[in-house]
Amino acid sequence: FEGSFELGGTVYPLSVENMAPRQTRLQNTPCVIGAAIYTGKDTKLSLNTRLSIHKVSSYTQRVNWLFLFFTCIIMIVALFYLALQYAFSQTHYGNPWYLD
Repeated sequence: FEGSFELGGTVYPLSVENMAPRQTRLQNTPCVIGAAIYTGKDTKLSLNTRLSIHKVSSYTQRVNWLFLFFTCIIMIVALFYLALQYAFSQTHYGNPWYLD
């Protein structure tokens, strides 16, 4: 983020270098000019205000649920093919002539 702040005809630069996160204490400073900047709901400070055990963003939660969903689908398909393989091995087609 880069910007500027004008006060009384004087332009002050705004950048990451002169940013103070919320709840910081400044010492040995005679005067402070502040501007509130909203950076979104998925910042670390915003996530720490929630009352939850796992503090992760909504995007990470969505990716985790998709991973769990596809893992379950793969397990179902694998069990289906295992059942097919077992059923196929019980028929006479399961033992080829060259393995006798």
